[in-house]
Amino acid sequence: MTQPAEIPDKKTNPTDIERYYELVAKIKQLEDEKKVMNKVIKSYFNNTPGIYKVNGYKVNIYEQDRSKVDQDMLVEILKKKGLNDCLKVVVIPDEDKVEEAIYCGRLTQQELEPCLQVRKSLSLLITKD
Repeated sequence: MTQPAEIPDKKTNPTDIERYYELVAKIKQLEDEKKVMNKVIKSYFNNTPGIYKVNGYKVNIYEQDRSKVDQDMLVEILKKKGLNDCLKVVVIPDEDKVEEAIYCGRLTQQELEPCLQVRKSLSLLITKD
């Protein structure tokens, strides 16, 4: 793990860092409370979808379908029905074979460098000592 560095310049305000830390903790606390309230309010309406009016508020309980196709099962069905035109063949590198080729000297790291895509992003994490 990287050792902490000194404050890079005098413009850094330690109270900003403390405030950020406090806000992250407060957001987590509020998200936890929101989850509990979500369950409590849904239970008032027996978890039944609908739009309800309560004390000047409109409460909308709705269902969302999140479905995902089982790719392997679909491929099997299409193959059994002879619907090969509905299938695509995707050529991808075999990572084990590529590593083997590097190890055996048939492929060099330098040859692979142009293929390497690195995306960097900055994240912020503040913890208390």
